[in-house]
Amino acid sequence: NNEKIATVTMSDPGTYEEEVVFEEDEFTYFKTAVINDAEGNEMLKVENARLNPESSQLAIGVRNKKVCIDNLFFSYEYEETPTPEPTPTPSPTEEVDDTEKPAQTSPTDSDESAGGSSLGIIIGIIAAAVVGVVVIVLVCVVVIVLVSRIKKKNN
Repeated sequence: NNEKIATVTMSDPGTYEEEVVFEEDEFTYFKTAVINDAEGNEMLKVENARLNPESSQLAIGVRNKKVCIDNLFFSYEYEETPTPEPTPTPSPTEEVDDTEKPAQTSPTDSDESAGGSSLGIIIGIIAAAVVGVVVIVLVCVVVIVLVSRIKKKNN
């Protein structure tokens, strides 16, 4: 019904050194997830989680119960991280006599390439990773909520 049912906040990014399934890849995981209901009340806090924005799968599993899941809609919201502004570096000053001409300076190669285009790529990768993680966690939250509602109906 286009109602927000839960919010998931992920934190504590890191890696697990004992990961043996993907030996050739070292993924970054979010190790802590907090699930809040629509009113903001904490429903569940999972520490030592493995929420991976780079490689993930989702499954819905039910034992010995008939389940009908229809018309699921997932959406996500993410906070944009502010872009750090470069700090200006003070230029060296030279003392000049009244009779001398001030020294002329010209930009060097490193001055021209200081901005670089890699910052935009990094921001894009981070944004894509955050969006992927949020979608995965929201799917998990919906599954948890649906299963709990089904259990309540059957009781």
